[in-house]
Amino acid sequence: MKLSSSQLRRFCRLYDAFMAFAEVRAAPSAFDASLFAAASPEVVAEFRKIDDMCRIWTDPSLVDAFVEENPASLSPRELDVVREWKHALPGLFHIVLMPQHVSLFLLDDVVFEVRGLATQVDEQLTRDDQAFAFTTLLPFDGAIVFARDLFTPPLPVDDDQYDDALRLVRRAQADGDVIATARGFVEASKRAASSTLVIDELPNWENVRKASEVDGLGGLAGREGSEGASAAPDEPQVATADNVLPYAASMIIPDDEPAQTHPCPLAGLSGEERDRRIEELTMGGASSLESLLADFFSESAVKDPPDRTLRSLLLASKKADLQSMASSFGLRKLSQANKKQLADAIAGQLLDDPGTFDALLETLTARELKSLRTQVEAGGEVPVSPELGEGALALPIAPLSFFVKTAEGVKRVVPTDLLEALSQVDWDDLIVEVMLFEEMRKVVEALVQLRGVETFEVLYGTYCAWKGTAIPFDVFADELHYQAEDDLSEFRCFCSGGTWYGVARDLYEEVTEEGMVELYRFAREHFEPRPLTAEMLNEANMFEWLFQRPASQAVLAFLDAHVPDDEDRELAFADDVVSELVVMAISCYSPQDVIDMLEATGLRLHERDFKELWDLVVNMVNTLPNWSLAGWSNEDAVARLA
Repeated sequence: MKLSSSQLRRFCRLYDAFMAFAEVRAAPSAFDASLFAAASPEVVAEFRKIDDMCRIWTDPSLVDAFVEENPASLSPRELDVVREWKHALPGLFHIVLMPQHVSLFLLDDVVFEVRGLATQVDEQLTRDDQAFAFTTLLPFDGAIVFARDLFTPPLPVDDDQYDDALRLVRRAQADGDVIATARGFVEASKRAASSTLVIDELPNWENVRKASEVDGLGGLAGREGSEGASAAPDEPQVATADNVLPYAASMIIPDDEPAQTHPCPLAGLSGEERDRRIEELTMGGASSLESLLADFFSESAVKDPPDRTLRSLLLASKKADLQSMASSFGLRKLSQANKKQLADAIAGQLLDDPGTFDALLETLTARELKSLRTQVEAGGEVPVSPELGEGALALPIAPLSFFVKTAEGVKRVVPTDLLEALSQVDWDDLIVEVMLFEEMRKVVEALVQLRGVETFEVLYGTYCAWKGTAIPFDVFADELHYQAEDDLSEFRCFCSGGTWYGVARDLYEEVTEEGMVELYRFAREHFEPRPLTAEMLNEANMFEWLFQRPASQAVLAFLDAHVPDDEDRELAFADDVVSELVVMAISCYSPQDVIDMLEATGLRLHERDFKELWDLVVNMVNTLPNWSLAGWSNEDAVARLA
């Protein structure tokens, strides 16, 4: 769960105003960098931030002074929000990620349910379902959030801690003791002031320092010592097929042994023809797909109640669906509730609280909003059919609309008591706002995936050039700035000295931050970063554009014709491997890393086939964009430096 867009903007405005004040008024730092003499500069910088966090949020007098002086000229209502931050709770939390984006923060034996800011918490902690993190919890808009940053030290969750946390969470959920509201948080924080909940020495520098020296904060210690590195010769070698053969010996089978691969049904096909064949093999063709969709519509539809009110449609729904809706609305202590109780709670929340209604609309995509508007304009119901095209295939957005079985077939139906409120929505304004953000985000994501590193001003300039518009920078920043810093954690972007540095989620722990920055600076000295093109932005996303490059497709064709005999997912094998290779190519993985990945797929090839594959992979690596070269390929860089 996370804040809505409007909540996020309000939180960031208040938070930034307070932090600008508190950073000046807070007590001088007692941070001792000498404790980290053996750690990397990145580790020291992270723990300096943790020290700053603790100095501010353990001093409630800063909140009092801010409210009294009101340097940002906030309204009385806004000052009331900040005033509650006197109850901020900083600490080293044990985070447990639960299904449906529920994030529980454990401090001692107290369990808090915490909302993400621009992203779900589980999108920021992608490695495991449990982790330790330094942060500060704050009350906001009736819920609990964290103060912008999660600092994850290199402290692994051992098996005992993992099991203990799960037991604590399950007991708290069963007893209704999970604290999910701002009011409950404030009461818990007051009790914590004189209890063992507050860690006296935040953070425990010595223990964390020792761990950071061993592992590096968040794995940012670099890739030295990786498997295969010790076998490399003193002099550089070009990674030709002949040169890498000794490193790939485990993948090679003797020529006199039978092949251990076979062509899959996609071999020899490409482009749309290949896509159609996949659909035929997985869905049984268009007629079978329509049959599957018809079955899905029928199974998902509820019986048509007489009055079609929200409560009646909820009562006709499955209990599991109601429990999911209740959780998404932040309704608690309903684990033992029956369907009637769940329906009453959800209907009451949506009908009686305009904020919940508005927040739900803000979570929808532009496509979903257009579909819902069409339904409202049609009087609240539209038929669905697998034969009517994309518009008719749109899914309902519970609890704003439902699949309903009627005498004329399955329809998407808006509850009658929501229809009037939905009729008053300024759909054009809402859709334009959402589309604006979606387009901005697409540019930002594309730039990060293409070049890995970028400044906020370049993101803005690229968007304006693509759309041919001169949208004011303030509007762009207001819509995207905080979203970008948090949402783009999916690509592991972070800001340092006004510059964003970004690497893909799965590679963040593998890429040396300092090395990437230096390589990028080198590239900037020799040529301008590669610009986005209309061709790139016309694809669904940048990754799809990379995947469709001729060099990537050549590897795909080879792998379609050489699927390991014991591979269970032969239709997906080539796509999975090429997707992995795309990521490795743009993020500067070594030849040994590529060989290790290929070996792990189960590929066992005759030498001639391995050489053919390796030549294709080398061509792919040399022609795809490279983060180290600001989005240019190795071949591009050689040409520009010649």
